[in-house]
Amino acid sequence: MRNLHILVVEDEPSNSEIAKVILMGQGYKVTCVENGQEALRLCIDEGQVFDAILMDILMPVMDGIEATRRLRAHAKTQDLAIICLSAKASGADHAAGIEAGCDSYVRKPYKRKDLLMALSEILLRKGVIDEPLL
Repeated sequence: MRNLHILVVEDEPSNSEIAKVILMGQGYKVTCVENGQEALRLCIDEGQVFDAILMDILMPVMDGIEATRRLRAHAKTQDLAIICLSAKASGADHAAGIEAGCDSYVRKPYKRKDLLMALSEILLRKGVIDEPLL
């Protein structure tokens, strides 16, 4: 299986670190940024290529909903695998994330297995990988 490159968009350093440890433990390359605007800069302006994005919903500068909308509207990133992450218990964040174009939604705090299963399902469906990650 190829080495995956995952972008983690998360404003809370401890949450970013948790995702990074989980993903790097699987052998993936991980890049972390603190808001949606930084994600757009890397993906669109700089043309960096990622296999998937883990996108927090609530962030300063630009939230995950707006960043996801903009990524979906751009030809370079319209098919990129995006998993929304949120600590809110309400279904409103889930619905808003899916409506904006997220492929999946994982509620924080998440377990390692739940995050990797969601990532695996999306990457399989999009043809990025041809066998499950777990």
